[in-house]
Amino acid sequence: MTNKLIGEKFGRLHVIALSERRDSGKLMWECKCECGSACTVRGTHLMQGRTVSCGCYRDEETSRRSKTHGLSKARPYRIWRDMINRCHYEKYPERHLYGGRGIEVCIRWRNSFEAFIEDMGIPDAGMSIDRVDNNGNYEPGNCRWATAKEQANNRRAPNGR
Repeated sequence: MTNKLIGEKFGRLHVIALSERRDSGKLMWECKCECGSACTVRGTHLMQGRTVSCGCYRDEETSRRSKTHGLSKARPYRIWRDMINRCHYEKYPERHLYGGRGIEVCIRWRNSFEAFIEDMGIPDAGMSIDRVDNNGNYEPGNCRWATAKEQANNRRAPNGR
């Protein structure tokens, strides 16, 4: 009767043996998790579904919940962040060339990296964001991914207009 859980599976845990340990007099079971880790779990917690892994499931869920898009260290995110900073951050070193001239990032893009990527897509290597009309805002219809050569050919006139 005491070995009734051996061979059973609860979530990610496979029960392999009855443990010699007890928790407040309750039976504990040696389990092998699908991730490869071993753990000892109270039998009632297994049967009630309170413990479903060695902890790996909880860690994965915590990571998933705290991650919005998974690109915060990627180049497109840096491009988006820098675009907003040069237009809207007062202390940005070259703000006078962007926000200081009245250039803004549209609200949709300023409020959501996901919306920016949805509209612009992920750039190919070596591409950067370019405004078709250099006096216009960063917004759908006025932005494209461009090569360094394309950007060099799309500059403001020397008098600043």
